[in-house]
Formats: sequence, C-alpha cells, structure tokens
Amino acid sequence: MKTKEIMYQFINVLVKTVLLLLIIQSEVVLAQPHPGDLFREYAWKTPNMQGNQAFLRVGGKLGYHVKPENYPNLVINNGNVLFEQTIDLTNAIRAEVTIEKMLCHEGTSNLRISLNGNREIVFPESPNIPEPQNHYMHHFYPTVGIPLNALKQGSSNYFSLQVDSVHPWRWPQNLVYGVILRVYYAPSAKKMNCQLAAKQESEEKLKLELQCKNAGDIQSVDFIARYDGPDWDGDGVYNDWHYHYHRGELQNHVGTDTEAPFQTDWDLSWVPDQTEPVQLSARVLYTSGLIAMVAPISFSLKRESYSFHFCKPKKVEEKWLTRTGEKKQEFVFNGDPAKVQDARMIFTSWSPGYLNGIYINDFVVCISEGPRYTHMQHCIPVENLKIFKNGVNILKTGKTPKYQGKMVHGAEIMWPGIMVLIKTSAIK
Repeated sequence: MKTKEIMYQFINVLVKTVLLLLIIQSEVVLAQPHPGDLFREYAWKTPNMQGNQAFLRVGGKLGYHVKPENYPNLVINNGNVLFEQTIDLTNAIRAEVTIEKMLCHEGTSNLRISLNGNREIVFPESPNIPEPQNHYMHHFYPTVGIPLNALKQGSSNYFSLQVDSVHPWRWPQNLVYGVILRVYYAPSAKKMNCQLAAKQESEEKLKLELQCKNAGDIQSVDFIARYDGPDWDGDGVYNDWHYHYHRGELQNHVGTDTEAPFQTDWDLSWVPDQTEPVQLSARVLYTSGLIAMVAPISFSLKRESYSFHFCKPKKVEEKWLTRTGEKKQEFVFNGDPAKVQDARMIFTSWSPGYLNGIYINDFVVCISEGPRYTHMQHCIPVENLKIFKNGVNILKTGKTPKYQGKMVHGAEIMWPGIMVLIKTSAIK
C-alpha cells in the first residue's frame, strides 16, 4: 500500500472517530413524523433564479463557504445561511432537521450542520445502503435531532453545513437542495379530532376523505400511505411511508387537497401487490401553520384481473457513474414472461442527459432521458415486453463516451438502483 493511501486512511479513521463522539451526543434519527405528532415545518431551499444553481454546494473548491458569490440571492454571513422564516418555539418540546442530501462526489464523508454557531451535528448514513455508503451514489433525506436551545425565537436563525476536507481525489462535495427544520409541540386534542375514511372503488382507484369537525381551520391536507413500494427517498427502505421533499415541496405522496371536503382519489395502477394491509394517514396543515398527523387506518389491496411484480435491485455496483464504464445490477422476476402486459423502470438520477443506454438482458430499453447537471426521478416505460426472464434478469447502463475528445460528467444512478415494476395478466 502506498504511503499516501496509508496516510489518507489514517486521517479518515481519526476524523470519523472524533465525529462519532458528536453523533453519540446527538439524537440521530432517519424516521419521518409519526401519526399523532403535532409540529411546524420551516423549509429552506436554494433559490432557483436565472444564473443561480438550484442546489447548495457543500465542500470543495466550489463550496458555498469558498464561493459565496455564486449564491447572490442568499444571505450568507461567514458561512452561515439565514433561515428566512419566523420560527415559533412557544411550548416546543423538541426539534429536528431533515436535509435533502446528494452524495455528488463519491468518497465525501460526514455532512453536518450547525445551528446559530452551536456544535456541529453529523447527519447519519442510511444503514440500508452498503458500507462504505459514500461509495454508492445516493440522494436521500437523513434527519438529526436538534437541541431546542440551539434555536432562537423569531427570524434570526442561521445554519452552516460542512463535510470532511479529507477526500480520495481532493474534491469533497455534497449537493443540498433543501433543509427542513421541524419543531414539535405537545399533542392537542383539538388538532387531533380528524379521521380518515377509505373505500376501494375499483382495482385501480381508492377514494380517501378526511372527516374533521373544524374543517374551516384547515389550509390543506396531504394524504400519505405506507406500503411495500418504490424507494423514491433513496434510503433503501421499501416498506415505508412514501413521501419526501424536493426543494422543500412534498413529492410522491398519495395526493393533496386544499378545499373542504378534503378528499383525493388514489390511482392504484402502479402500486405493487401487497402481502400486508396498506396503511393510510394524512398531514393536516392548519391556517396557524401547525401540522397534525392523523391516526392511521388500513385497507387490503384487492386485484383479480392482473398482478404487479415489484422487482427490487440486487447486486448493485459501487460508484454508478456512467463516465467510468458499464455498470450493472440484477433483479428477480417471479412471474410468467408470457403474461407480461406492461412494465416500468423507476429510479433517481443526476445528469441523466449523459446516459448512453439502459439495457435489460442486453436489449436496449432506453437511450437517455432528461437534462444534464440536475436531479431527476424517472418512470420509463419498457416497450419491448418480451425481454424479461423468469428468475434473474441483468440490467446495465452503457459507458458515456467522450464528447469532442474530452471526458464529461456522465450520469449518476442513485441508490437503490433501478427498480422494475412488471404488470402481468391473471388469466390462466
């Protein structure tokens, strides 16, 4: 082993040991709010104005600490970024921060936050991403507990973000699209008197309605569900409450309604078959800014004319960067290939405009989709339905070639890889 590699590993272990002590002192969580919680959310996002980047670069030679001039629409004071909202700590019982993190440069470690100059708190890696997690491209939403005394009542709250300076190729960098500060309060009986009603009207439609006595105090309702399905939030957990944020806005939930009676129709068309009941809840946003999580209800998904197979990625390669060569994974299809009626590929990427082909069992199913140098979530139809095999299938991406003789960024496929949904007929 070379001397530089030994020195890098020694320094990296030393830094991780020090930061582990900080982790132990803080409440580290990955969970979302639970039914029964009462809280407010304060969302920060990088302004996406003309000439601005839609993300905050943390670390490296282009990081916002080094190049604050790249963010003219942000209030940055010596590396501290202003939370513009007025934060209410009256009767608060605890607080946490969720961050929309993209690994960006593989090998980057220990993204951490400081509130108002207080000690740094490290965001955890997902235990469902293989170690070392910074060898797998990921875009996910870790959460850390924040001491209430690190916050201030009012509009003068700042945060600062950092990553380790030690990096295998000397350019550590995470991209941050949003930061959600969440302040919890003691549950209120008045805010917890809503309940859900659900009815599956067909194989492809579920009607959801919020029943609440004080509907006039409600600004909007976000309906959410817990089931075994695509891991859009990138933490490697499939059976989960399926919703997350992009630039502070809720994504991939069941639906939203802003007028009473608060209801939505959930399209079940691409919800995989379930062995357990699906749980349903709602995030009720009051005109006061408080959010209440409604007690969950359950229903059993019923289908007769077709089935949906959820094929999860397996044996996903490290550093899924198409500029470095072909990358592949496996997925298992436990169905009859002759009965396939439809199929979709679902995944999250960065800079997908540099994709150079996605292949299933060596058949081209997609060349590229989307722009360069930005985040994208994909749901790509598979047109050739005869390519699937019963058992193990191989999915790969092609190598991005040089452009005009120069190496380009390439596309990044985020953990957990490319998920495949396959619809099959139930006809015998």
